[in-house]
Amino acid sequence: MLEDLLGTIFQTKNILENLVKVAVVKTYKPETHTAVVQFKDHDEILSKELPILTPFTQNNKVFFPLTENQKVIVLFLPTGENTDGFIIGTLFDKDNPPPVKDRNKFHIKFEDGTTIEYDKNTHKLKAIVNGDIEITANNTNITTVTTHNGDVVVNGGLIVKGNITASGQISDLGGAKGSLSELRDIYNSHTHPGDSGGDTGTPNQTVGV
Repeated sequence: MLEDLLGTIFQTKNILENLVKVAVVKTYKPETHTAVVQFKDHDEILSKELPILTPFTQNNKVFFPLTENQKVIVLFLPTGENTDGFIIGTLFDKDNPPPVKDRNKFHIKFEDGTTIEYDKNTHKLKAIVNGDIEITANNTNITTVTTHNGDVVVNGGLIVKGNITASGQISDLGGAKGSLSELRDIYNSHTHPGDSGGDTGTPNQTVGV
């Protein structure tokens, strides 16, 4: 009787001690979002493929892939087996510290150096993308004052419900017919053959002078 009780206590203690483990991702399978992990403090035992806890998986989905050698927390069901469990998250440590140290910032950093950050103190959203950005939408409505550094290519018509001010030249037809500045100079200096011979003078009214 006592021996059975002690055995049950020992078995329960062993299960409780192994409910939560720290492990390292050995292999990751993105098509099933599962990973095999290695327990460094348990003779480097390998688990089976474990599912990874994810916020949404049904109609709304979130997908953040793990990487090999990433440290994770594994929660096991109280069966005593290291096969019935799942990965509940990752953690920072001295070898892999947080990317920012400001409690006001929400920060996402990708392996290629791309970052997305929002500072709730300065109310500033910042994205640094090491690549291209592609947005597909039925309609896009942006209300802001915009400063754009670089060229803009519009594949389609352009309707401007306001004024256009340019510090450089404005050309149409790919510049084949000249810029507005060149056309203005031609108009302001042009003449016509006179009725009595010779040429008329330049226009009485000039453009942009």
